[in-house]
Amino acid sequence: MSPVACFLGLQIKQLEDGSITVGQENYTTNMLQRYKMFGCNKVATPMDKVTTCENISHFEDQVPYGEADGSLMYLAFGTRPDIAFAVSTVSQDLDKPTKEDWEKMKRIFKYLKGTYQMGIMYQN
Repeated sequence: MSPVACFLGLQIKQLEDGSITVGQENYTTNMLQRYKMFGCNKVATPMDKVTTCENISHFEDQVPYGEADGSLMYLAFGTRPDIAFAVSTVSQDLDKPTKEDWEKMKRIFKYLKGTYQMGIMYQN
C-alpha cells in the first residue's frame, strides 16, 4: 500500500525523519474563497483583545454566521487548535449575531489568510 496523502479533507505528509504533518490547506483556502475573504489582508493574531460594546447593532441582512462558525469549528478541531479560543468566543452568539460578532469572525479569517499552510506535526 502507498502512504496516505489525503484523508477526510486532511492533507497528510510523511517526512524523511519519520514525522508526520497533518494540515487542511485546501479546506482553508476553499473556506476563505466561499466567504469572500481570500483577498483580505493578513493579521498576526486570530483575536483582538476582548472588549464589550454598549452599542449593539444586529444585522439587517442575513449573513452566513452559523455556517461560517461551523466551518471554523471543523478547522479548529481538525488541525488548528490555535484558533480554538477565538472560535469558541464567536460561537457564543449564534442566535443573534451583531456586526461586532461578524467583525470578530472576519478577523479569524484574516488570521487564516496568513497561516493557511499551518497544521500539526507528530514526531517520533
